[in-house]
Amino acid sequence: MNSPVGPEGEKGRFGQHLTELRSCKFHSVQFFPDACLVQSAVGTVSMDRTAAALLTVLLENCGELVSKDDLIEAGWSGRIVHENSLAKAIGRVRDALGKEKHLLETVFGLGYKLVGEAKWEQAHHPAAKRPAAKIPSRESFPLKRLRNVFKSRRAAMFGIIVGMLGCFTLYLAWENWPAKASADRNAEADALVAYISGELISSSDPYAAEKFDPDFRAVVDKLSMSIDTRFADFPSSLVPLHLKMAEAVSGWGEYGRAVKHLDAAREYAEIHLPPSDPIFVRIDTDLCQQLRLAGRTKRGSRICQRAVTGAEARDSERMSKARVYRAKMAFETGDYIAARDELRKAVDRPDGLAPHLLADAHWFLGLSERKLAHFPAAEAAFRTHIEMRVEQFGDDHPLTAWAYADYGDFLIDAGRTDEAVVELQKAQKIFDARLGADHIESLSPQYSLALVHVAQRNFGQARAMLNNIVPIYQQQLGADHFWTLYTKTELAALEAKIGQTDNAAKLMIEAQRDGEAALYGRPAKQSWFYLRWTETLVEAKHDEAAQTQLKLAQSALRDSFGTDHPWYARSLCLEARLALRKQKRPLAAKKADSCLKILQHSEISQSYPLLADAKRLVKDMAAN
Repeated sequence: MNSPVGPEGEKGRFGQHLTELRSCKFHSVQFFPDACLVQSAVGTVSMDRTAAALLTVLLENCGELVSKDDLIEAGWSGRIVHENSLAKAIGRVRDALGKEKHLLETVFGLGYKLVGEAKWEQAHHPAAKRPAAKIPSRESFPLKRLRNVFKSRRAAMFGIIVGMLGCFTLYLAWENWPAKASADRNAEADALVAYISGELISSSDPYAAEKFDPDFRAVVDKLSMSIDTRFADFPSSLVPLHLKMAEAVSGWGEYGRAVKHLDAAREYAEIHLPPSDPIFVRIDTDLCQQLRLAGRTKRGSRICQRAVTGAEARDSERMSKARVYRAKMAFETGDYIAARDELRKAVDRPDGLAPHLLADAHWFLGLSERKLAHFPAAEAAFRTHIEMRVEQFGDDHPLTAWAYADYGDFLIDAGRTDEAVVELQKAQKIFDARLGADHIESLSPQYSLALVHVAQRNFGQARAMLNNIVPIYQQQLGADHFWTLYTKTELAALEAKIGQTDNAAKLMIEAQRDGEAALYGRPAKQSWFYLRWTETLVEAKHDEAAQTQLKLAQSALRDSFGTDHPWYARSLCLEARLALRKQKRPLAAKKADSCLKILQHSEISQSYPLLADAKRLVKDMAAN
């Protein structure tokens, strides 16, 4: 995965020593194949080894068609890979080329071609009387050894790999190396950073574009605890390293740890880089995403806004990403209208939006439209999202699994449970294969399938599944994370439904206590929880408490979704049931009728579960 590292020519970073490397000038970009770096007016991009190898071959044959077979041989010499891997790597090459990406043309069915003029320049060595600098290439002895060890890809080599990293960092900092200029050591450090980021860390990340190797997680785990010490003499290298570490640990489902790496990256950047450096926008944008996943939405909302403001001031190319991520955070905090409006703009005017960001926009547009009960628009967005993920990553990537999982959730809402099961099983299969059954994200389809079991009255199976998920979410994400609160609330409702009222009360009290801060000032989020807690109390026959909770729910609904939303209809149907228990039939009939009318004028499907319940309730009122 490509990693933007900073602007061209900054002292102490890349500008001084890159002049000593072989390079190729292609329109507005300068490519350094041995360092796996691309420079342009807007910054420096670190490429993975595979993408850099492909760009090298394309530039060496600029203006000519390069076949798929030749490109695969260049990027994956001696390995058998699917053409899908080539397409993904070409996508990363285009990302690195920035505004020149349109010059990389696809020749359908044959290969790819760069259009334009490529001018190769040999390495320039200053005239100082000293031994020739060790250029950071595959011929650098410690790095070459490290690459060869990596190629073994055997778990038994973990100690050797970590040992080699230690030897190489000592090699960089050796005090008795009098002829080695600081710039040359920086060049070697940059090469090692590019290698670690492009080969080692990416290979441990299950979300990486290339096929990952889970065995290398142990190496990266150990490395993450020592990079600050290993690279203490090369602080600018610690910024991209922490950024790459954040990507990897987030892929493992350790979102809080990803936040720590991003915070560390920002601290180093604040010390060693000027405030105008675009790297700050990248860090804040990534922080916005990881804070959302970690459930730290209060701080996350502030950081997301800072990312957008920073992009407006100094990194217009990252503006679209910052806005999409801010919209995703708005969804997470219950500001569904703001999220929808921002994302509609993105999908209506996608020019300049990277394909994966456009897919993100469709994803969270579908989620927002679902919450706003615009079911046709939601379904269209979810279906587009699935198509885009399959096209971008194939049918075995975790992001494709999320596309299936969230479409399955929508189908449950719509009452189309048989269709939902099909989508959720697709998601579960991918998550289990790619992330592992014990990964935190692999539990998402299980949660949804538990709700299907509740709808189908398979209460025992649903209860077992939810009881399994709650402690895992609580331990790994925290008691106040929304995923934990949703699961605990659904389990409480199920316990009440099967007559286990003490268990239901305990779980609901815990959810109310743990969710108080997260829900404060967020009426749209409050609406769902207050309604679900009301339903739990109604099932448990705690009518007075249910009446109090219902008033809170209706107040939150009026402040967020309004009185024409299906959830408000749901509150009226609950009010009708409570009135019936008090023998207030006229009031019950009035509330039931209002409930049904709202549903009939909503953009919901005819299979929406509450619609049948409301019709039945009105019919019963009329019969009596």
